Amino acid sequence: MLITSKVVIGETSKADRSDLAQSPEMDLAEVPAANDCANELKELRLPRFFLPGIECDSPLAGRLTDKLAGLAQVITTAGQSKERNGWRRMVAGTTLQWYGSSGPQVEPDETRAEVMIDLRGLDVGGFGRIWRVVDAAGDCVLTPFFAIGRCYRPESMVSLFLIESVDGGATWAVLGTAHLSGLQTYHRLLEGVGNAVASLIAAGIGSGLARLPWQSEGSGFSGTVARLGYHTRHSMSLLRNYLTCELWGIGVLDAKPEEVLAGIPAKVTNWIEIPERDGYVADPFSWPGRPNVILCERFTHSTGRGTLQALTMQDGRIVRTEDVSLEIETHLSYPFSWFESGSVYCLPEMGPCRRQVMYELTPDAPPRPVCVVAENIEMADPTLFQHGGLYWIAYTDGDIGLYDNLCLLWAERLEGPWQRHGGNPVKIDVRSSRGAGGLFLSGGSLIRPAQNCTRSYGGSLVLNRVLECSTIAYREEPIATLLPDLTGRFPDGLHTLSICNDMILIDGRRHIVDLNVLWQRIRRRLGKLAVRPARYLRSWSPSL
Repeated sequence: MLITSKVVIGETSKADRSDLAQSPEMDLAEVPAANDCANELKELRLPRFFLPGIECDSPLAGRLTDKLAGLAQVITTAGQSKERNGWRRMVAGTTLQWYGSSGPQVEPDETRAEVMIDLRGLDVGGFGRIWRVVDAAGDCVLTPFFAIGRCYRPESMVSLFLIESVDGGATWAVLGTAHLSGLQTYHRLLEGVGNAVASLIAAGIGSGLARLPWQSEGSGFSGTVARLGYHTRHSMSLLRNYLTCELWGIGVLDAKPEEVLAGIPAKVTNWIEIPERDGYVADPFSWPGRPNVILCERFTHSTGRGTLQALTMQDGRIVRTEDVSLEIETHLSYPFSWFESGSVYCLPEMGPCRRQVMYELTPDAPPRPVCVVAENIEMADPTLFQHGGLYWIAYTDGDIGLYDNLCLLWAERLEGPWQRHGGNPVKIDVRSSRGAGGLFLSGGSLIRPAQNCTRSYGGSLVLNRVLECSTIAYREEPIATLLPDLTGRFPDGLHTLSICNDMILIDGRRHIVDLNVLWQRIRRRLGKLAVRPARYLRSWSPSL
């Protein structure tokens, strides 16, 4: 998170939960997938977690029950606090929503629980072992308008801490942390907070990490002034994003991999770009076997979508452009390439499809689908690598968050079947989670490039050293940062680092104000508005 502790879903060893299990004779293999809130709580030989003030049919209870299946028994209870209606409306429809529709419920016996999960900041002096998920100021996640004042701030980040007390709340220790992006609407932030709460608690069970003392810092960001500030910053962000546009260019980095690991600025002598009015090129990857060809995203302002292209380069100039058509009418980007057994494979980002497909590339022929990697998932920046005798795909799950999570798939064969990692998301940290290019070896270590999205999407690059990667655990640590060249042509961000053979490809960003691009956006928006009534009229027929 960092969630760097061991997470096991479904099949859990006794040693992993020895500190929470009361009896050494527990048979932890006999565990149901999830407990049914409507039935009487069964006497399961699992650690029991009591969640006061959270209704059993609420989205939050459901998310926790699913995430802790096979790890712990969740004991929920009816919400009794009188929250303001505005706060309930804000939370409605997110994973953090603590209330359901079942009405009054029978109160369970909380004395049977080993751990109380207090997400409200209750008076819990009489309970032995207490866990809370709080921000840096000590506000619990169900505090009304939690962290609303942190959205859309410079260096925008919402840090969450899973903390534990065994002395009635007198002292606290940190069990895990997660760092979410604040560059999103408050509704999306609350969705991310709900998912992070479940992941933190799951990772905290059986955590073998050192537990550091915790103390709150500063004041909270949840009052009336914070709410007014959020709405102002949100409006300004929308206006700025609409009036300005971003342009990306592709460059060959004047450095060696060892120099990149030393954290030098991204100096590029010659940038590859297209006219501003047409769009931009980004996400560069090599086409193995074709040394002068670069795979990339080609974004067009008039459509608002990206397509995939292959650029043939000569003396730093584009001499030929080939469309890599997947015959999909949606935004495409990040054409990650992989070479194996004489074949070239491509794993592009196709998140809006909610279906990830792997393709085989052949010059002068359409891409051939090889396998469906995943269904019903919005995968961003999918990156293939090999480790420990298995194939892996690192990606960001758009349903969890756009900038701040790392998830994994694994398979024994390239064609699959692909399995989701039991600990997904294996990391929640806006500073170094979202992928930024292929993994590479340096000094015997596996290095994973990632984006630092605290200031903006693709603000800078972070290089992570992979410490552990297995089907039940994943850990990495940041070791270097690559910043954009503030004096260069693209000073506002970096998104991709692609090391291939004897060159290092990157892309850079700059912001501009262009009336032509603004007009294309307006036309595109008007076109969408015109389509809606037409669709409505076609679908409507008068009843006889």
